[in-house]
Amino acid sequence: MAEDATQEALWTLYRRLPALRSVAAFPLWIVRIVARICFRLASPLWRRIETLQDEDAGVVPPEDIELRLDLERAIDALPETNREAILLFYVCELSVAETAGRLGISREAVKVRLHRGRALLRDRLAGPANGKESR
Repeated sequence: MAEDATQEALWTLYRRLPALRSVAAFPLWIVRIVARICFRLASPLWRRIETLQDEDAGVVPPEDIELRLDLERAIDALPETNREAILLFYVCELSVAETAGRLGISREAVKVRLHRGRALLRDRLAGPANGKESR
């Protein structure tokens, strides 16, 4: 899976490089691309969808898909700093030190972002109808 993520990230970078506005933004830009690719490739939902293409695969219960979509929406709604830390740590499975290196911040800052991100996710997912309240 790491080879697939690397290949897809390089291809995406090649295609989108003309859209890069500032050379200084490149490190964070590449981290975002890689995090999104890792999130998509590592997602249990995506693995289940891929297995549905097999003839002998079972059907994914609708409630599993809905829970996964709720989680993805909640992660997408996080502030960018918390979202990046959550994706790198939990989805890409980087350590706190590796996440700190990728984001260019201290380990303590990563821990704070993860803590705040988890709290925001918990609040959003525990809200009325799993965070679907009208705001």
